[in-house]
Amino acid sequence: MFYFYSDISAWCFNRFLLGFWTKRLRIFIAALIPPEIKLAMKSYVESIKSHWEGVKWESYEKFHVTLKFLGEVDESKLSDVEKSLRAGVQGVSPFEMAIKGFGGFPSLRRPRVLVIDLYNNDDLLKFQLELEERLEGIGFARENRKFKSHITVGRIKGYSSVRGSFPGPTPLSFKISEIAIMRSILHNKGSEHTGLSIFSLNE
Repeated sequence: MFYFYSDISAWCFNRFLLGFWTKRLRIFIAALIPPEIKLAMKSYVESIKSHWEGVKWESYEKFHVTLKFLGEVDESKLSDVEKSLRAGVQGVSPFEMAIKGFGGFPSLRRPRVLVIDLYNNDDLLKFQLELEERLEGIGFARENRKFKSHITVGRIKGYSSVRGSFPGPTPLSFKISEIAIMRSILHNKGSEHTGLSIFSLNE
C-alpha cells in the first residue's frame, strides 16, 4: 500500500507539529509598584471590602500597572519582546506617579473591574505609546483603547452590589522604577503572575 502526501498536506502536517510542540505563554508588560505602596493599597482595599458583594479581590502581591497585554505568545518569540523592551527602557528615568482615586471599568456605577486610578504621567504615556510601536514592529497588534494608568484590585463576573459610602484611597505619591515582562498562569481560582524579565529605569 502506498501513501501519497501532497506539498499542502505536508505543510499542514508540519504546522500541526509546530503548534503542538511550541510552548505558548500568556504574557503582559507591567510597570511594577513599590512594595510599600502595595501594602498601603492592600490596607485600603481591606477597609472597603465590607461595602461590596460579588467581587473577587486581587491579591495585593499582583498589584501593577498593565502597559500592554500580549496574550498567548510562542516561547520562541519572547526574545524579540525582551529586545524591544530592553531598547525601550534605555535612557528612561523613573516615572513620578500619584494615586488619584477609586474607580471602575466601564464605570463605577456598573463595574466589571474595580481599580485604583492614578494620575497620568506624560512621560509614562509617551513610553507606553513607544512600546506599542515597538511591539507592533515585531507582530503584535496595537491596542485601540486609550491607555489609562490604573491598578486592578477586583473583578466582577456576575451580580454585585455596594452598600453605603466609603472614602477614597490616600493620594500617595511614588516612583515606578521597574518595567517587567510578566507571565500569567490561569487557575480555577484566579491567576498567578511570574516576572520573566525585569528592567530597572535609570535614576
